[in-house]
Amino acid sequence: DRKMVRWRDSLLRQGEAELQACQSFQEIERYIDYISGNWWNPNRPAYRSRFYDNHLADVRRESIASLTDIRPNLDISSKVAAYKDQDFALSKYVEHLWDEEDLDLLVGEWIDHALFGTGFLKQTGSEPGDFTFTAHGLDQVIPVLMNANDLQTAAAVIYKVPQSLAYFQNKFGTAKCVGLERQTVPLTRNLGTEFRRPDSIPEYTWNAMSPQMRQRMSLRNGPIRQVTGNVVPFPVLELQEIYVDDWSVNENNHDVLVKHPDLDIDQHNYHYIVPPGHRLFPRKRLVTFAGDRVMYDGPAPNWHGLYPFTMLQLNPCVWAPGGIAKYRDLVPLVQSLNRCGVGVEESVMRAVSGTWYAIRGKIAQDVWDQFQPGKPGQKVLLNPIANAMDFGEKPGVALPPQVEMWMRYVQDAIKKRAGVLDVMGMSRKNQVPGADTVATMQDSMSGPFRLEGRYVESALKRSAKQLVSNIIQYTTTDQRLRVLGGDGISWADFTYEIKKMSQMSSPREDHWRMFSIKIAQGSSHGNSKFANEVKYFNLFRAGGLSLRGLYRQLHIAENPEQVMKEIMEEKQMEIGPAGRVIRQKRSERTGSPA
Repeated sequence: DRKMVRWRDSLLRQGEAELQACQSFQEIERYIDYISGNWWNPNRPAYRSRFYDNHLADVRRESIASLTDIRPNLDISSKVAAYKDQDFALSKYVEHLWDEEDLDLLVGEWIDHALFGTGFLKQTGSEPGDFTFTAHGLDQVIPVLMNANDLQTAAAVIYKVPQSLAYFQNKFGTAKCVGLERQTVPLTRNLGTEFRRPDSIPEYTWNAMSPQMRQRMSLRNGPIRQVTGNVVPFPVLELQEIYVDDWSVNENNHDVLVKHPDLDIDQHNYHYIVPPGHRLFPRKRLVTFAGDRVMYDGPAPNWHGLYPFTMLQLNPCVWAPGGIAKYRDLVPLVQSLNRCGVGVEESVMRAVSGTWYAIRGKIAQDVWDQFQPGKPGQKVLLNPIANAMDFGEKPGVALPPQVEMWMRYVQDAIKKRAGVLDVMGMSRKNQVPGADTVATMQDSMSGPFRLEGRYVESALKRSAKQLVSNIIQYTTTDQRLRVLGGDGISWADFTYEIKKMSQMSSPREDHWRMFSIKIAQGSSHGNSKFANEVKYFNLFRAGGLSLRGLYRQLHIAENPEQVMKEIMEEKQMEIGPAGRVIRQKRSERTGSPA
């Protein structure tokens, strides 16, 4: 365990050193403060204005809403005719998970992390068909030696989150967790929020400081909030899962069985036999820590052999890892706009309250103390030696005439970079444009959103490949019957491994490679989807598309055969006893065209 802890610590130092090159990661805390409305120093005097217009929060909501408004068209297919029933069952099961697990909202969390530069989607599976999806940022998922912004090229991926002691007891058993409570830490210390990092100190420099130095540096943000003990009544440990692309080989002269160290081979399905000279962990190695104790060290429990994370970057760059945060270029604009707003508000405050002056001795002290600027009907009695010019109001400083023009420019620049269409401005025109014109204008303005949508579609496709493998590996016939009915059964459920989708004709671990994943480009963009719906309907009217195909393209949750049957029954009800069609409308009864 001591050797593994030293290896883990060196790997963490390597990952944190690589994060130093990610500039957006160092600014995440500042962006969060701005989005939360903390634009001004908490020690700002009370008489100073605290006005702010939080355009960053608007951009965040607009970006998440635009990129998750429509579900992309996902197609799972196989070129092998024998697997056609399986690709249909896989497609239906993915649709079930999308609706059952509310994956559109989870994709919103994923995109929320990606707006700061990089987001990760983690998916895990277990029998019988239970799947877990979570979204994380670079503070919880750390790639090590990643090339060209491709997560699967990394030498290792570190995943660390705080978990309760009950989590480890449920996952690894009570016997293996005896004495684990000694590894617990206060939640505030575990999350690094006991001392608040000043904005002038980078994140990587702050992580390397000792607790005493952090305490001294955090005084720049005001008094330290005293925290004693845990903030929750349950013990908390840091879960650390390290996925490693381990190239260790079997150096023995005999085959080696690689399996879960605490389970029998009939209790899990990711065990395998390694011949001499071959890799011990061809599908990644997983080491799990609870604090400083090793809870698991063995093969990764996934047939696909990939890191169980999908990385999303809405604005990747080739010169540094981590991508570029969407808020980076908007912060200076919003800061300038808020400074102008503060200047205007403080000018109004000075104009209302006013600044008065008087020469000492020209007015009685008690009269001066009782005088309240801005209060109407006041009387001031000057001394006989005073002059009217010795007492008066100091005129306020006039704002520069360029302020209004500058504020208008900044607001337009924010909307342009955020990709927001000025609907309120168009409504004030003499002739309001139609819906198709607005859609065309929005389509022409949303170039960045279309590009970001393509990045999201590409990431969803990579994640769907892992999901297809997990469905094949972990779902059983009973699970698919409960969810999909008869559509969830295939001939593979009765061959090779009973109640599993893997085939006898190929290794079960490679069966997921028989299915290709396709996402139609631009299918997540609203305007293009509307245009495609019109195209599909015209094809149906021209006889170039079946009713079943039309329902499938429009995602109509109806059975076409049942709909046609109901239409025929309704037509039969309109036929009278003598075989004539009953005329229901007044024009049909009277023969008048009106």
